[in-house]
Amino acid sequence: TIGGALGPDLAEAYHEEHPATFIEWQALGSSTAFVGLFDGSAALGASSRPINETEQLEAKRRGLQLREWVIGYDGIAVLVHPSNPLPELTVEQASKIFQGKIRNYREVGGPDRPIELIARPSYSGTHGFFKEKVLRRGNSKGPEEFAESTAYVEHSADIVQRVAASPNAISFLGLGWVKPSVRAVPIAASKGAKAITADIATVRDGSYPVFRSLYIYSIGEPQGEARNLLAYILSGAGQQQVVDNGFVQSDVTTKLAY
Repeated sequence: TIGGALGPDLAEAYHEEHPATFIEWQALGSSTAFVGLFDGSAALGASSRPINETEQLEAKRRGLQLREWVIGYDGIAVLVHPSNPLPELTVEQASKIFQGKIRNYREVGGPDRPIELIARPSYSGTHGFFKEKVLRRGNSKGPEEFAESTAYVEHSADIVQRVAASPNAISFLGLGWVKPSVRAVPIAASKGAKAITADIATVRDGSYPVFRSLYIYSIGEPQGEARNLLAYILSGAGQQQVVDNGFVQSDVTTKLAY
């Protein structure tokens, strides 16, 4: 979510102002952020979900104190092919679709087409967030799982391409990956509630029901260039990059001076 386009854009903009500093930004999934922080291979770890209990215990075991920084907000859009006239979905209907309990769009008011499921892999923060908030409808300990027929695709850009190429496909991605080649289906929090389309305005005002924070983690207070890079991300210029990539800028104040 962050590393696919926003992270490299931030790194490039920072490098232009600091030519002697080179930043390697890897886009592998949120879980790898904590692996990199724990083994010392990363100075900062970007994650589209909060640190989980297992990672907190591992940090404690290693004697590490993690610091959490909110760099923006994101909505998770449910994406279909532009030719798919599916009018809307409730969170419950989306849950049943990705569990494989609903297998044809006509069951939820759409066309008579079989449903082709595409998702990010299990180590993706987007996968984990969608699983808890939509598939399990807020119950992190729920038994619901993705259907066995689900195709897992690592890179968000590849998911956009696959949905854009298949009239039967459905997937989910962060707001920054809603492109003209796909269509975001309006989502209602519950039956009878108004269905809302994911965009910057509806994430900012909280009306879109599937939204989250975007994070960067550090080991304690970041130092040196890592600290200055983080300060840039939280600065006006960095936050404009967040907006330009289709996300909502952070409203959390910081004392890091860039």
